[in-house]
This record gives sequence, C-alpha cells and structure tokens, in this order.
Amino acid sequence: ECTDTNCASSPGFRALDSSQAFKRALQLLNKRGELCPPRVQKLPLPTPDAKPVVSVGVVSPLPAIALTVPSLQYDDLKAALTACEVSHDYKELSNRVYSVFSDIIAIGGSFLPLGWKGDVTAEECALDMQIVEQAFEAINEIDALRNSLCNALTGLVNQLLTYDAKTIEWTHTKIRAAVLLLQNPCWMDVEQYDAFKLYGKMIYRMLPATRDQMTAYMVKSFDIDRLETLLAVLQQFTTVRWETGHPNDVVYSVSIMALVHATNNKLVEKPDGHGRIIRYDSFYNDSINNNANLRSDYQ
Repeated sequence: ECTDTNCASSPGFRALDSSQAFKRALQLLNKRGELCPPRVQKLPLPTPDAKPVVSVGVVSPLPAIALTVPSLQYDDLKAALTACEVSHDYKELSNRVYSVFSDIIAIGGSFLPLGWKGDVTAEECALDMQIVEQAFEAINEIDALRNSLCNALTGLVNQLLTYDAKTIEWTHTKIRAAVLLLQNPCWMDVEQYDAFKLYGKMIYRMLPATRDQMTAYMVKSFDIDRLETLLAVLQQFTTVRWETGHPNDVVYSVSIMALVHATNNKLVEKPDGHGRIIRYDSFYNDSINNNANLRSDYQ
C-alpha cells in the first residue's frame, strides 16, 4: 500500500471535495510534487493492435537512446498511403506508424519542412505546422493507422515516465518531438484522455530550463490561431476531468497551459506577430472557478 497521503491507496488519505482537490492540485504543481513515491517497475510496450494500458509513477535510470527507427516524412507518408489505397492493405504502414511513434527520436526527426536539407538537431529546424497537421489528418482518417498511433503514444509516454526526470537529456530533437505531439488530434478524443494525462505529466515533470526550451520552440512553430486551438483542447480536457471526478489530472493540463501562456506572451514580440495575443481571461476555466473558492484556498 502507498504511504503518500496524496494517494487514494494510502491509509492516511482523506477524501476531498472539489474545492479541496483543486487546492491540493495547485499545491502539487507549485511544489512539483509526485502523487505517489517512485517504485521500480518495467512496463512492456503495447503491440500495434493491443489495447492501451496506462501506468504511472515509475522511476529508473535513463539509458542512452539511439535512433533505431527511421523517421517518417510527409512525402513518404503520402506515397505509402497511395500504395495502400491500391492494395487495400495497411498492415505494413500501420506497423511503420507504430514504430515511429514509439520512439521519441524518430518522432523528433519526422515531418521535416519540405526541402529541409540540414540536420534535425539544428536550432533553426522548427516545425512546419501545416505539414504536421496534414500528416496527422492523413493518419487519423484510417482506423488502423489511428489505432497504431494511439497505442504507440500510450506506450511511449509510459516508457518516458519510467525515467527519473532529472536524468533525461531533452535534446533539440526530443523537444521538437514533444512540441510536434501537441498537434496530435487524438488528444481531443475523450477515450485518449488517460494517455493525454500522461503526456501532461511528462511536461509537468520537466525541469524549468527544459520547459523554457520548449516554450522557445513553440514560439518558433505556433501562430496565434493554432495556439488558441491548443488552448481549447486543454480547456476541454480540464473541464471533463474536473467534472468526471479526476480533479488531480488538472495539474497536468495546467502544466501545458503554462507553456501556452508563456508562448502567447512571447508571440507578440515576434516581427510577424501583429500584436495579437490570446486574451488573459481565455485561460480561465468556468468549471473550476464555479466550484473553487480561490480566495479561501489561497488564505
């Protein structure tokens, strides 16, 4: 049994109402606290056809990660889709999608800007969001590819959470992968919220310097319209998890919102920013505000 009083399996756990749970979530966010003490456990990655299994709270040393899976470029994806439409066989492409999205280095090297000839590790190698969106849309139109994508990401984030956050070296390629995954439309599916929660936990556990790097990369890659879309996804996730009895998950969506907020503030400084940013009150969540007395919680 767990000894962490913040964990429901702990003998010392005290049931919380929605206001108390929100206050606890804010406290955990400020302290970068874990909900359970670390424990050693090995998690198998799911196969492309397996049902996603969500598990959290594991810490182990981070081994060196080498690129063992080729990245996937948009032109290659389009060509493969054309071949699959002719053969009516998506198995090989489904396995390819699963392999790529099971490897954070492979993700980071995927969907490069058309005509890019440089190294993916170069600082100027930002994301072409139009290409990323088109790639994700193409994958999501085919059920077999969508299932492979969702299962792979569930396994990947579970795997990353087995490592001590302080030992993960967030290289430029991995930062690129983390930002690229923010565009994943699967996150909007309620059935994928458990996986999205784990992605949020990965962001939550990043060191401050790493989150600053991620913000800088988002500034290079996002425009206001796409940032507003991402904020809407986060607000929906926050509301649904809050209203369905998962208030502790709010801390993870707030972690991503903090990146959106920081990016929003910096976008106005870009030469092509036109001075437009997301209004500050767009970051408020009515479900939480209507059920939490922030003044008394702060006191």
